[in-house]
Amino acid sequence: MDGLDVAFLVRGCGTDLTFAIQFDELVHKLSVTSHLASVLQMSINYVERDSTRRDDLRQLKHYASTINALQGRLQEVRRRQRQRSKEKVMPCVLSQSRSSDEESHGVEAASS
Repeated sequence: MDGLDVAFLVRGCGTDLTFAIQFDELVHKLSVTSHLASVLQMSINYVERDSTRRDDLRQLKHYASTINALQGRLQEVRRRQRQRSKEKVMPCVLSQSRSSDEESHGVEAASS
């Protein structure tokens, strides 16, 4: 999965601020989508109290659904990466007797 581009428009107290950030690391993408989902859920809870804002509520729920789907895809990528990393691990175990034999031979050869 490519980078995740997030654009923000912040308006308040007579100030307009617009900026965009690109996230490349999977852990950052998961964190950002989690925070966005939280902000959307907070907004949904607020708008649900006002019956005159049904269209806004529908739009917010659509955004939340889209973010949740993106989170699901990112978590699937994470699962696949973890599975691949587990498959690549090949532990090397040396027996105690073998390593102690080699050490003693090395000492004998050095003292001879």
